[in-house]
Amino acid sequence: MLEPGQSPQLKLEETNVKVRWTHVVPLVFVSAFLYVSTMPTSITLEDAGLFQMVCNLGGMSHPPGYPLFTLLCNQMMVAPSVIVGNLISVVFALAAVALFYEIAVLVTTHELTALVAAFAYALSSAFWSQAIIIEVYSLAACMFMLCWWLLLKFCQTGDSRYWYGLCFAAGLAISNHWPLFVLSCLGFVSLLIIMRLRLWELMHSVSFWLASICLFILGLSPYVSLFTDPSPEIALVGAIPYEEFFNYVSRAYYSDVQEGAVPGDKLLFYRWLMNESSLQLGLIAIPLILLGIYRSVRKLHYCHTASLMLVLFSTTFLLMSLMDSKFEIRGQAVFRAYTVVAYAPVALWFAMGLVWLLDQVPEKYAGYRAPLTVAMVLSIAFYNYPKADRSKLGFVEEYANLVLNSLPADAILFLRGDNQIGPFGFLNKVMEVRPDITLYNWHSLIFKNRLTAARLSKEEMEKAVSRFINSSGRPVFSIDGRQDIVSNYGLYYSYSGVGSPPFVFVPEIERFVDYVIELYTNDLIIDLHEKQFAYDLLHTVTRQY
Repeated sequence: MLEPGQSPQLKLEETNVKVRWTHVVPLVFVSAFLYVSTMPTSITLEDAGLFQMVCNLGGMSHPPGYPLFTLLCNQMMVAPSVIVGNLISVVFALAAVALFYEIAVLVTTHELTALVAAFAYALSSAFWSQAIIIEVYSLAACMFMLCWWLLLKFCQTGDSRYWYGLCFAAGLAISNHWPLFVLSCLGFVSLLIIMRLRLWELMHSVSFWLASICLFILGLSPYVSLFTDPSPEIALVGAIPYEEFFNYVSRAYYSDVQEGAVPGDKLLFYRWLMNESSLQLGLIAIPLILLGIYRSVRKLHYCHTASLMLVLFSTTFLLMSLMDSKFEIRGQAVFRAYTVVAYAPVALWFAMGLVWLLDQVPEKYAGYRAPLTVAMVLSIAFYNYPKADRSKLGFVEEYANLVLNSLPADAILFLRGDNQIGPFGFLNKVMEVRPDITLYNWHSLIFKNRLTAARLSKEEMEKAVSRFINSSGRPVFSIDGRQDIVSNYGLYYSYSGVGSPPFVFVPEIERFVDYVIELYTNDLIIDLHEKQFAYDLLHTVTRQY
């Protein structure tokens, strides 16, 4: 019933809002339940340990710095816990899913299609894998969805306030993960074509230019935080001088990292990516996705169809073309995170294909439409759940705990690479496991107690480390067997103890290795980073024999 003085159009809009809320609440609740139930409860690989240290202790992440994520997680990290850190990503992921529902409503003008699309995106393999670990990619997806929604509202209404909001949100998105956002923004090009006349009209105003530029710059303001701490506790190379800011943010620090990929690697990656893209929602979804693509061409405005295509291909095949990675497990694991935005169009096509197909069901069987819709969404959950469930396996934290607790009192431990620095740094510095042990990095990275400037030559660093080991009065160990080691403990090496045996077998390490062998041979390790890590551990231990 209309209230006195209420227009039918306003009443219709209020009804639509209520319908959407009845969709968003179960969408967020179910997604949250699945994310929390599959979330790791111990430290993992990737950059999890680094982000846990930065969010708990302060500092800056590796290039480009991800200042927006760092500022937010500093405030949201209410306790030094892996679970709290992972829940931060869950919150951003849920916001991204809710925003994508609103985007799908604007694109298709059909609430059921939007709800199915949002569920499919929430349960897609790549997005789910990033929603449950402390990383920047859930926030990257959230910020992209916010920008997408603001642009669609601008296209729908022509209201310049949505444009100004887009300028500010775009600056914030760039303050989080600019390479991923810039590539994904190719999907906005076709939408801007729709609004070219309105934009041309607005561009005649000086205030429009000033407001747009100032709001965009304001969105970039988190980058100022890279200069606020002159001696950060955790940072790749320490404080960033003003003259080095561009090199750091542009990731030029990684310009000398060459993996030596050949054309064959690129072809293998393309084939892998085709398979990865097609199976995001499971085998049964493939024909519905193809049908949805056909329906989007027939039903949607051509600019929306082009936008969906560009969002998919910009951060999959285009990004792959720009990368120089060998076709290895580690490269696959790293690239999978970059596709966190890309499969939103795939989810929308799946929904369009499914809803259209169910609409063809004869009216006398209409009662089966809802159960079939639920069954298809559940098929995605059942297909991806075993690949997403990381709640039970914690061998990475067991490994770091075992090493730390087996070292003698007041030991020094040298680390190298993300897979060593992250887990050991988190346990030792955040959780205060064996606080008597001091961690160092071979290349004077990440930790504050650098032996040299972080950007010296490799030879100078090796000499400085050698002098430090020889002059230290404390027992010195290293995860990597570098320089003149004295004893091999299987999982680490000793530089101390003249006359010590060349090989030392620790019973706890032997039992742990048996456990990892069991996990690896029975294919119980689902994460690609951890699978490669387990292989490397076993390969290291064989040197004892």
